[in-house]
Amino acid sequence: IAGIMIYYVSATSASDCEGIKTQVRININPLPEPPVVKNIKYCQNEIAQALTAIGENLKWYDEYGNFLPKPPTPSTSSTGSKNYFVTQTASSGCESARSKIVITILAKPEKPIISASGPAEICEGSSIMLSASAATSYQWFNNGNALAGENSQTLRVNKTGKYSVQTMNFSDCSSESSDFISIKVISISDKPSI
Repeated sequence: IAGIMIYYVSATSASDCEGIKTQVRININPLPEPPVVKNIKYCQNEIAQALTAIGENLKWYDEYGNFLPKPPTPSTSSTGSKNYFVTQTASSGCESARSKIVITILAKPEKPIISASGPAEICEGSSIMLSASAATSYQWFNNGNALAGENSQTLRVNKTGKYSVQTMNFSDCSSESSDFISIKVISISDKPSI
């Protein structure tokens, strides 16, 4: 219990005579509250930031209780969960209880593969259907530019370009972009005359 505790101490002689009592005051400082933290989720291989917490004179510890000289930056190379701990220290030198931060690394989808319904060269006025490997959601690109509203597994193409796709899973983690597939539209004027 925080507060001032008062004790008395005296000495007793061999003849069992007690001397004058001396007062001893002990000041028990309150512990500061644990720092305010929040758990964090990253997608695999996402760039992580150094951990933060709300508090003063923070001290960081790994999941084994080892002191860390600075706020840690979690690794996101492997999926799973990892714990870190942080305390704050008051001006009295008293250290708070530890707050736990859970870092969860979520799996990202495999790199998608595109298949085409026919040859990569098509005549003007016709089209070709591109299909991506199965995922939760999709974003198609042409020449590196996102195609607005093209978020289904298939894409009907009638323009020349280099098409690629990026997928997302239930955790909202994005895959790397697929290899592009080049589609060439042959104009009518390019057709040989008979």
